[in-house]
Amino acid sequence: MRKFLLALSVVVALLGTGYTQCSQKCKSAFEVVVRHEDHNMSGVVTKEPFGGVARFGVNSRAHPEAVHAGYYRMPRLRALRYAQSLFWRSYWLPIHGDEIRDDRLATKLADLAYNLGPVRATILLQRALNQLGSGLVARGYLGGDTLSALSNLPSPALLVLVKYQAAGFYTRLAHRHPAQMQAWKATWLNRLSDG
Repeated sequence: MRKFLLALSVVVALLGTGYTQCSQKCKSAFEVVVRHEDHNMSGVVTKEPFGGVARFGVNSRAHPEAVHAGYYRMPRLRALRYAQSLFWRSYWLPIHGDEIRDDRLATKLADLAYNLGPVRATILLQRALNQLGSGLVARGYLGGDTLSALSNLPSPALLVLVKYQAAGFYTRLAHRHPAQMQAWKATWLNRLSDG
């Protein structure tokens, strides 16, 4: 069953379903996020410091289905479409990007999801919402309660608080793993301040 599901995900990704379903807002967010990973959008495959390889920010360790799909050997444009499809399916949909009215907030949350995973990004969002009095349980699932809280609070203040929560997370992570993470801390904080 697992092999069948993996094969199905490869076929769906190769067909580009997510590429065609990604809204204009999703496509704009994808470009911002990928430029953080690959500034020139060259699509060059690079070695990752903690293992695996990456292309347009798609890490082979986090996405073994990309390895099976031949993503790291695809022509550049096809690989870019694959990455956008994966972004839409694995990051944009879990954070409900199209339902977040503020484009800057949606893009920042997508960027955090791409870097930390959608669960961690959602927890950071929920903690920021709680700083504004929402009273959510920060469980990492972006459901109706979180979307409702998002629609009732000022986006500029929330964006600042999301960045603040993420900066705290990166700082704690670098402190716990100084040998591996300290060099990345400045990069992450710089990326965080962009947008």
